[in-house]
Amino acid sequence: MRAVVVMAGMTVVALSAVGCAEAGGGGTADAVCAYIVEYDDRQYGDVANVDFQRGEKLGTAVLPPCDDTPNDGDDDSSAHRTTAYRVTGLDPDVAIAVGDDPDDLVLVAAGPDRKLPPEVARLAAADSTCFGTRQAPSATDPDLGAGDDEPVYRLVDHIDRLSAKRYADVFTGLSVDLDADAVVLHRIPSPEFDKAVCDAAEQGITVRIHDTDVDREDLDALAARISEDMSRWDGTFELREVAVDERGWVSVGVDDPETAEPLVQDAFGAEHIEVVHVEQAHLD
Repeated sequence: MRAVVVMAGMTVVALSAVGCAEAGGGGTADAVCAYIVEYDDRQYGDVANVDFQRGEKLGTAVLPPCDDTPNDGDDDSSAHRTTAYRVTGLDPDVAIAVGDDPDDLVLVAAGPDRKLPPEVARLAAADSTCFGTRQAPSATDPDLGAGDDEPVYRLVDHIDRLSAKRYADVFTGLSVDLDADAVVLHRIPSPEFDKAVCDAAEQGITVRIHDTDVDREDLDALAARISEDMSRWDGTFELREVAVDERGWVSVGVDDPETAEPLVQDAFGAEHIEVVHVEQAHLD
């Protein structure tokens, strides 16, 4: 289990769940030791398959003793002390990374129910994640929108420029997660585009990257076709809204999805179209 591998400006982490179990007679387990970490008066449990980047050292965490053979009459288990690290983009109240080797760490999330907190779940949902390493630009730097005070918006401006030209054939859409200082990028897989984006991300910024199979130009064209004659469905359903979703489809808002969906799909195909219910707009 290697914790941090840096390639082409990206950080990739592969994790596996950690624990211990002792098999007893008859094929049943006598005891199972969950991977529990105590730090700063909080308990954390391990989280698998989430990309993250190690931040600065926080201090010492404790793994409580695990007596996985309670009937052997010899309890030589003891608490293990290890090092806790900040996880880039996450508050230590939410998650930390722990381990004796800074290059071989386990991500642990706070809370007794072992469910992923929303902040960690967002990292897990991405197909890949990278973390900014670039210093903030100077006031005279013309390349990364130095006039904008927010680094997340400087990165958005940079992606806009990339997607308008060189990477228009792979760019699908993006959104901003201000709570996590993150840009969420949707694109047809392209290592070159990923590198160009991740290399431009400043320190403290997370880029969560999701795979799609369609570019924005094709989505815009599909949305335009659907919108061309809003009244063509009169008498069957009411077409109220057509919008491109940055995640890779056109959202078609109607009054009656059950009636509209087969008709819309028959006219425009089922691919990259989502028919949803939308209330009638009212002027206040």
